[in-house]
Amino acid sequence: MMTMLWLCICGALAAAAFWYCRKYNELYRAADGMLEQVLSEERIEISGLEEGRLSALAAKCLRVQEKLNLEIGRAQEEKEQVKQLISDMSHQLKTPLANVLLYVEMLCRQELPEGRRQDFLEKLRRQTEKIDWLT
Repeated sequence: MMTMLWLCICGALAAAAFWYCRKYNELYRAADGMLEQVLSEERIEISGLEEGRLSALAAKCLRVQEKLNLEIGRAQEEKEQVKQLISDMSHQLKTPLANVLLYVEMLCRQELPEGRRQDFLEKLRRQTEKIDWLT
């Protein structure tokens, strides 16, 4: 009689352990699938899940996914702003730099009268100040 009782208890424990392992294996597979959706930028669907651990996990994964998407969007916007700023700075620097090069070339000519030389030096100074201000 006692052996039969032990067999029943052991059987019940084995069945419970099997059910427990199967349940957590399903939970693991579902969590793995949700993480794969996050990584592949697919939207996580939680509408078909029943209340419980899996549903709570799915809701958290969805929040993580939304935050990641928001941060990715912000990073892309910042990248575009930096790109635009560099483009603007480059454009703004080209004109005074071209002028500086022209004035230096003019100043290197020996036949340039002193009055014109002083005029080019003043223009060169102003363009250099403009470049300094821009940078």
